[in-house]
Amino acid sequence: MTKKERMDAIQKIASRLNDFPDNELSILIEKIKSLDYGGSEEYVKFQMWVSGNAPYCAKNLKPIAERDFFKLKEQYTARQIAEVILDIENRKDLRKKYVDLYRTTLTWLKMRYENTK
Repeated sequence: MTKKERMDAIQKIASRLNDFPDNELSILIEKIKSLDYGGSEEYVKFQMWVSGNAPYCAKNLKPIAERDFFKLKEQYTARQIAEVILDIENRKDLRKKYVDLYRTTLTWLKMRYENTK
């Protein structure tokens, strides 16, 4: 299975995230791990969150790589990252402008929080 096929499978599973009660989240994580993805549990949960809460971003923008996810987490809180991704998701007028979720998220985080650090 190629990396792209694994990511597609992860996104397919994650798109059903809202269909599962919280106590079954671990089942989803195990399914993803069974795909031999090898990502950390925190990153897998993040990818599932993006697929469930920002489906346009998950499907149409280059996903945030695991190493880039942890770079963001070094500088910003999970709440700040989530808020920015949701804002990107909801800006229908700018959708065709962006192609890379990491670069877009990083740019928006810098614009929003550079003076509050």
